[in-house]
Amino acid sequence: MGQFSFQYPMWFIGICLLVAIASGLLMYYKSRLLSDKSFGQKLLLCVLRISAVFLILLLLLNPFYKYYKQSIKKPVLIFAQDVSSSFRSKDSSFLKLYIQNRDKTEIDLSEKYDVVHIEFANKATRTKTDQFNGKSTNLSTVFDYAADQLDLENLKGIILATDGIYNSGMNPLYHSTLKQIPVYPLLFGDTLPEKDLSVTSLFFNEIIYAGDKFAVQADLQSWNLENESFTVSLKKYNDGQWNTLKSEVIKIQQKKFFQTKEFVIQTDAPGINRYKIECSTLSSETNTKNNQREFYVEVLDSKKKVLILSYAVHPDIAALQEALVSNKNYEVEIKTINEPVSNLEKYSLLITHQLPAASGNGSQIIQQAKSMKVPVLLILGSQTDIASFNKCQDIVQITGTSKSANEALPLYRKAFNQFTFSDKTQESFQKYPPINAVYGNYNVDPSASILLYQKIGKVETNYPLWICSDKNGYRTSIILGEGIWKWKLNEFMSSNSFDPFFELINKTVQYTSTKEDKRKFRVLQDKRIFDEGESIGFNAEFYNDNLERINTPDANLSITGPGNVKYDYSFSKPENYYTLDAGSLAPGDYSYQANLNWNRKDYQATGKFSIQSLDIENSYKVADFGLLRNLAQQSGGNVYLPNQLDQLSADLIENKSAKPIITQNLEINPLIDQKWVFLILFLCLALEWFLRRYWGSY
Repeated sequence: MGQFSFQYPMWFIGICLLVAIASGLLMYYKSRLLSDKSFGQKLLLCVLRISAVFLILLLLLNPFYKYYKQSIKKPVLIFAQDVSSSFRSKDSSFLKLYIQNRDKTEIDLSEKYDVVHIEFANKATRTKTDQFNGKSTNLSTVFDYAADQLDLENLKGIILATDGIYNSGMNPLYHSTLKQIPVYPLLFGDTLPEKDLSVTSLFFNEIIYAGDKFAVQADLQSWNLENESFTVSLKKYNDGQWNTLKSEVIKIQQKKFFQTKEFVIQTDAPGINRYKIECSTLSSETNTKNNQREFYVEVLDSKKKVLILSYAVHPDIAALQEALVSNKNYEVEIKTINEPVSNLEKYSLLITHQLPAASGNGSQIIQQAKSMKVPVLLILGSQTDIASFNKCQDIVQITGTSKSANEALPLYRKAFNQFTFSDKTQESFQKYPPINAVYGNYNVDPSASILLYQKIGKVETNYPLWICSDKNGYRTSIILGEGIWKWKLNEFMSSNSFDPFFELINKTVQYTSTKEDKRKFRVLQDKRIFDEGESIGFNAEFYNDNLERINTPDANLSITGPGNVKYDYSFSKPENYYTLDAGSLAPGDYSYQANLNWNRKDYQATGKFSIQSLDIENSYKVADFGLLRNLAQQSGGNVYLPNQLDQLSADLIENKSAKPIITQNLEINPLIDQKWVFLILFLCLALEWFLRRYWGSY
């Protein structure tokens, strides 16, 4: 039952009523137009007029209508179906009958529960396809879905139909959701191991530099094949065929056999190289699909060499070095200004710390780097000679002295667009302690981009702290203070990780050391080696003659795969760039060509990528009932066999702890939002007009 609430005193309603009565009486009291009508007819018209005027005046007071709305929520139950290929291979004989019984069970449970059916393999989705073709199994995604997408307070159980085999993600036994939600596993599969030899795991570096050696480790496992011998080989794919690089004969000594075999490979030409570890097939094996595993390695041209040249030993140097060596793309060399530097042109970047020093010491090597087009990252400090610094570069001119310093906090400039940072790194800028910035007035070249400003105390200034420049095609970055090692330590104390600090250093170094790409049309990929089933994504950029990024012309992409099969796509145009999701493709080596026409001129961009086979579901097919029983025990659930679906349904329906939730909410709505009020108002006015017309008063 609802009630009305007014924002004005109640006597306002009396005034509205008096005004309405007055309007009715003025209209119909002793009216000559209705002099021949009866008192009852005139009274009816008067009441209609008073009602309409009163409603209009009442709405002007903006009253509210309050009422309580009651709703009943059923308890929620998840039915999580494993759709990986290992599930189908073990239970194909009765899979159709199981699906029929499962659907019936869900219908029975829906009388008491709101049943949410999800499917999972490498990820969990709210679908019902029953296509058992998942290439990997991640049991934890079921609990992640429950925690992220559903209300755990109303979730009363998770039915887990799986064989217990997981080969990606974390161990589900350690998921926090188990402490809150009971799990009811359905035990599928066979726990008896068959005769089988398999390559279970591979460990290797996906990115190697030309000329380097790298090792690949293969975990080999067998069951019930004691006293048998097999050959394990490392092969490389070249010119359409597999060539054996190394091989070895291994004898199986026991019933349950496990051995890790390592091969060391010498890299050669840059590019994507395709390898595989293969074990010979034994006659008594029941599963031969897991006897080999392919893998891809991308060989890069060479590492970028970075020279850190300092005035003296300083903790900033160690922080820089640690950040740079975390990236495999950099090879770092550290020297002081007193040590000789030869062949400066071999370095991709020169980082100077507190140089040039007194009497211009270090100016010459900075000028030499500029003449050789070697990018420079300059870090100023208390030993920097400001006059010499102003002479050896034209990005920022400082009026002041390095002997005086401001304790400056970093202030991130969101308009900075030379490169981007993750949200976590942007948040870290606000937590970093102050560093000692050079005191003085700054005159920054208009072509430079400021990444960080100085915040002195609580005052946000426009003094630069971190500058990036690409003036005349020569890139320079400048850090106008010393003490960035404090940021590294602060980051570890607050987040137990160095990642945001490393991202700041690495992206600055990457920007500074990268030569300008003068191509107008560019196609970009985050990586060049994809897993089977993974979506292949592309981004593209096009620049007009003013070097403005636009996406006015249409751009197309053609992918050529194994057997010269072609796939044609068109880029979509969000904002001012291009993007394309090519979906998933079959394993193999691919090349692509993107085309664009602008002002009657054709532009092209080409590249290559590879998709590696992912068939870890066939490497191990022995069901893990122990894991499923532990899941049930830790969560307070119970285990069932596939033929016990009726028992599972009965137990869950009788579960007294799973009760519906009755909620009662107070709804407050303005009376003017109620349609029935306007219906009454319309009826009063329309009926009054009709009667007057009918009785001939108009």
